[in-house]
Amino acid sequence: MSVSVFCVLVYTGMAALLDLRTRKISNTVILCGWSAGLGLWLGAQGYRGCLYWLAGISGTLLPGMVLYLLRGLGAGDVKLLSVSGGILGLRRGIRLFVAALFLGGLLGLAAVCRAGEGRACLGRMGNYIHGLFTGGKTVWPKGQGIKICYAAAVFGASVLLAVWEGRWLLWPK
Repeated sequence: MSVSVFCVLVYTGMAALLDLRTRKISNTVILCGWSAGLGLWLGAQGYRGCLYWLAGISGTLLPGMVLYLLRGLGAGDVKLLSVSGGILGLRRGIRLFVAALFLGGLLGLAAVCRAGEGRACLGRMGNYIHGLFTGGKTVWPKGQGIKICYAAAVFGASVLLAVWEGRWLLWPK
């Protein structure tokens, strides 16, 4: 396992524990993660490492902000994804981002099914999508929907990345 993947596992694991316990991700964890990513890239690539670090952060921060504005993610979750992108770089950061989206969707589906909110959730999603295409009200109503600990999905994606890159399973690259 590479040092960068280990760092991502540590930071996403800490963030997941904080999110499960307090429903917030501390900015201290975020700042330390960004600093660790910058240090790793500077040590590996010199001054050019800053560009790789910035590309990883912005490549995961921008799509995360779109999801934040659509109320699909919290601000701490977006920052945590940018920490992962800053440590891993753009290509591996996007890979982790997509895996986290998939796992977050599975967590959300499980939470909706467990709460028995399937029909209500589908109705809210249908109204939201209808509003996007017809120019109606597209803001998701506050207080509705199921909230999940998305940092756990990011940690799960980090574990999947570690398994994939460590070739613990026979997945082709």
